[in-house]
Amino acid sequence: MYQILIVEDNPAQLSMLEETIRNAYPTWNIHCANNYEEALHYIEHSIFDHKYYALFLLDIQLTQDPTDRGGYTLAEEIRKNTPYFKTPLLF
Repeated sequence: MYQILIVEDNPAQLSMLEETIRNAYPTWNIHCANNYEEALHYIEHSIFDHKYYALFLLDIQLTQDPTDRGGYTLAEEIRKNTPYFKTPLLF
């Protein structure tokens, strides 16, 4: 069973992505985060539990604040973790 993480701050887009993937792949375990900190929480727990994500779907801009940490910064944090060095990231 695959496990994926969707990171999107827009509730409508997050819901649409989750529903579309869940309908197409009902056996996949889908986690959803609506901000940078929540996404890091999921990632840290996946590493601790040795239950790694097979795919990350990331929003490029997680807030309207241009100084806030967005998808590119999150991607850099993900890549710092050895288990996720080659895991696919889609923006």
